[in-house]
Amino acid sequence: MQIMPETAKWIIEKGNFPPQSLDYLSRPEVNIALGSWYLANIHQQFQGNEIYTMAAYNAGPGNVKKWIEDGIWDGNAGTIDQIPFGETRHYIQRVLHFYERYQWIYSSEFDI
Repeated sequence: MQIMPETAKWIIEKGNFPPQSLDYLSRPEVNIALGSWYLANIHQQFQGNEIYTMAAYNAGPGNVKKWIEDGIWDGNAGTIDQIPFGETRHYIQRVLHFYERYQWIYSSEFDI
């Protein structure tokens, strides 16, 4: 998972992780634990809205909240083009594309 150092410090503090976790971010077990906690936290902040969660993971929850409050973006997949950050627009589009691909690939295996 990709976690910026400042975000990792916040996760460690808020998630009650050992302070030395910051020194071990490159270890998969630490990185996945922190990243998973962060995604769950964002998902909760945005009341389960998966599109907001994706945007917040990429652009930061503060930016997404500002876009919502300022009426810049409504959080719908159909209005991704209104997101002010090109990187975030592209990130969400890629995630949704590959989500659909994985559903198609594994649909018969998992009866999706």
